[in-house]
Amino acid sequence: MDGILVILVATAVVLGICYWRWKKRSQRRRLLATSTFSEEQHQWVRQNWKLWDELPEGLRTEIEGLALVFLDEKVFEACGGLLDVTDEMRTVVAAQACLLWSNQRGAPYPALRAILMYPDAYRVKDDYGMESVRLGESWSRGTVVLAWNSVRGGGLNDEDGHNLVLHEFAHQLDTVNGPADGFPELPPNADFESWPKVFGREFKTLCDDVDSGRKTVMDSYGTTNEAEFFAVATETFFEKARKMEEEHPELYQLLSDFFATDPKSWS
Repeated sequence: MDGILVILVATAVVLGICYWRWKKRSQRRRLLATSTFSEEQHQWVRQNWKLWDELPEGLRTEIEGLALVFLDEKVFEACGGLLDVTDEMRTVVAAQACLLWSNQRGAPYPALRAILMYPDAYRVKDDYGMESVRLGESWSRGTVVLAWNSVRGGGLNDEDGHNLVLHEFAHQLDTVNGPADGFPELPPNADFESWPKVFGREFKTLCDDVDSGRKTVMDSYGTTNEAEFFAVATETFFEKARKMEEEHPELYQLLSDFFATDPKSWS
């Protein structure tokens, strides 16, 4: 009987500690989510992400709160000769990543633990010893890898349809509900029938256009597989909104509903 009592007391203590930690974290998240960037953080984002000043004011405010939670909970690690991940780098990455999370529920990217930052393109070897050069990666086990030069370059050109942060964090969105397959977790009010039908048709169209040598608004890398198609379509949606809406109206509308925003209407 004494042994059972000890177990019950120990269990109650552990549960109490877990609840206290959860409550403290929830309180901190709420506080950060209603806070805004410092003037220095605003300056960093404006200097490195041209799209920032085009965002609607309400969306910018929401992104700031999400980004502050992101910065508080995610670990950034310097790799490949990068001496340090500066506060400027961290803020710029967080702001762009949280643009994609603005229509999601809860704290941003709950499965993500670390962002590995390289100064520039880096080399990796696959399981067969073959070496390749990469600018970024997204791993389903809670890691994103980014080359800072490409982060900055993509942010300073907001009309080419290439943005490394948006691309890799689109993969993170894609893996919220399982392996990356181009079918992210949709909001409750989404058109669940149209998504696979439209995305499947648009993916095939891009593959056919690229095979035929036709010019496309989306990068040919989107033909790799459905997961890469979703990531490329996301980059295009935010950086080539008008052109995408003209050429792929159904795809544009699905993404507009998913992200709850309409980039073609921005200034």
